[in-house]
Amino acid sequence: MNVLVVYAFDSFWSMGELSGVASFFHAAHAYVDHGHNVDVVMPGRDAKEERYHDMTLTRVPFDVDPLDVGPGGPVGLVLQLRRYASFRRKMAAAAGSVSQRRHPNVVIGLGAHATPVAHTVARSCGVPNVTRLFGQSLILHMHDDGRIRNPLRFYANFPEVLALRTPCAALIMHDDGSRGDLVARRLGVPPDRLHFWRDGFDIPAVDHGKAGWEFRRQLGFSPDAVVAMSVARLSPEKNLEQLVDAFAHAAARVPALYLVFVGDGPSRSTVEERVRLAGVPDRVRFAGHVTRDALGPVFAAADFAVSVSRRTNMTNATIEAMASGVPCVAVDSGDTVTVVQHERTGLLVGQPSADSISEAMCRLATDESLRKSLGQKARALVADKFQRVEERIAREVELVTSIARNTGA
Repeated sequence: MNVLVVYAFDSFWSMGELSGVASFFHAAHAYVDHGHNVDVVMPGRDAKEERYHDMTLTRVPFDVDPLDVGPGGPVGLVLQLRRYASFRRKMAAAAGSVSQRRHPNVVIGLGAHATPVAHTVARSCGVPNVTRLFGQSLILHMHDDGRIRNPLRFYANFPEVLALRTPCAALIMHDDGSRGDLVARRLGVPPDRLHFWRDGFDIPAVDHGKAGWEFRRQLGFSPDAVVAMSVARLSPEKNLEQLVDAFAHAAARVPALYLVFVGDGPSRSTVEERVRLAGVPDRVRFAGHVTRDALGPVFAAADFAVSVSRRTNMTNATIEAMASGVPCVAVDSGDTVTVVQHERTGLLVGQPSADSISEAMCRLATDESLRKSLGQKARALVADKFQRVEERIAREVELVTSIARNTGA
C-alpha cells in the first residue's frame, strides 16, 4: 500500500530529534513498520526531497512559520488567515505532485492544518482520506455540557474547527484527557467515524537504583534530596510559572525539596526568570531536552512528578511517570481524574492555585510511604488500562489499511 501523509509541522519531534512525544513520529512511521510505502509532505526550510527512517519526505518551504498564531486581535487574525491560505495552497500543490508520481491508496492528514489539504488531494486522486489529530484546544472555550462559552475565541481557532468539519473516512483523535470527543460531537463529527483513542504505553522495569542515582548526581543532588520532576515542553499552555510559584512556597517548608524541569521550548527564558524572581534558583534545575531512550533514568531519579496545565494533565509524560511507579501531583483539568485518582494513584488538585499545588507537593515530599503506595497503584493502573505501544500502533494501521482496501483503491 502507498500512503501519502500531509504533515502540519516541520519536525516529528517537539523537542529535537528523538526528543519529546513520539506520537507524531509513530503516526507516520507505523506504516513503514507494517510494510507499506510512505511519502510525507511537510514544511521545511528548503524545497527538497530526502529519506528519513525509510520514509520519503518532500519539504515545502515557507517564508514564515505557517502555524504561528501571531500577535492576536483583528490584525493577528488576518495574518493568521493569510498564512493558513498560503499553507493550504502550497502544501496542496506539493502533495498533488507527489500523488501523481506515487499513486497513493490513502491520504492521511496529520494535524489540523494538514487535514483539509489531505481531503483535497485524496478527492483529486479518488482515494479515501483519514484525519489524525493529536488533541485540541477548543475545549478551553466550551462548557462541560458542550455549549460554546466564548464563540469569538472558539471560532478564532478556525484551523481546528475546519479540521473537525472536514469530511474524512475516519477521524483518529488522541485522547489526551482534553475532552476531544465532546468537541467532535459539538462540531458534528459522525460517531461512526470518530476513533477517540489513548496512546499506547509500555511498562518499564522499575529501577530506582544506579541509573536514577547517576542522573541525580549529574544534577548535583545529595542522597537525601527529594526531587519533584516536570517533564514537558516549556510552553505557555503548561502553566509552568504557577508551578514555580507553588514550588517556591513548598521549598520554604521542605528544605530537602528540589524541582527539575526536563524539556525545552519557547517559555524557557520566561520560566527561568520566574525562578529567579521567586528566589529559588539554587533549588531548581533545567535538564533540557532528553531523548526518548534516556527517559528511564529521568523517571528513576524522580520522587514524584508534577503537571499543572489548565487544559489536561492526562499527558504522555504523566502516564509514563506513572508507568515507572512515580506518583503525580496534578491539577484536575479535563479528564485527568481518570488516571490521577486522588489519594489512590496520585494527588489531584481541584482548585489550582500556588497554595493548593504547594500543599500537595509538600505532602508527597514529606511522606515516603505515601509516595511508594501511590506509585505502585499508578503503575498497576497504567498496566491495566492502556494498550502497549505496538498494540496501539497496529490498531491504527489496521483501521487505515481496511479503509483503503474496502474503498477499492
